[in-house]
Amino acid sequence: MTKIRKRIILLLLIVIVAVICFYSTYRIRSFESVIGIKANNIDKIIIGDKVLNENYEGLISFFNSYEYKKLLSHNFDFAEEFPDGLKTYLIFIYSNNGELTFINPMENYILINTELYHIVDDEIDHSFLTDYYKSIDDSYIIKIK
Repeated sequence: MTKIRKRIILLLLIVIVAVICFYSTYRIRSFESVIGIKANNIDKIIIGDKVLNENYEGLISFFNSYEYKKLLSHNFDFAEEFPDGLKTYLIFIYSNNGELTFINPMENYILINTELYHIVDDEIDHSFLTDYYKSIDDSYIIKIK
């Protein structure tokens, strides 16, 4: 093979690998694959001002019921997403190995750590999150000393 032909083949391989990497990052994904934590590796969850050390399977199942697609850009209209003002629960998931995952669920989007994801073909049911939060006993409220 000539030198030029080898370079063309190498260039094509690099382009193919780059395209595969790009599409694998921005494909539709499940909640566990997005956060990178399996439910059995969760140590605790903080939702609003309440700490859950157990019995958070319902919350994980709720987020597992959606599909997520990573956005190329973080540009979206907050006014459209929160027409009546910001009403959401900030959620922190602590894994057994000490990793922390921050979640800010919106209506059509979800911010997970620093990445913005679009909820595929659905909207987040904030009434579930509100009911879930209210169902947690007040004894789980974080006490500030």
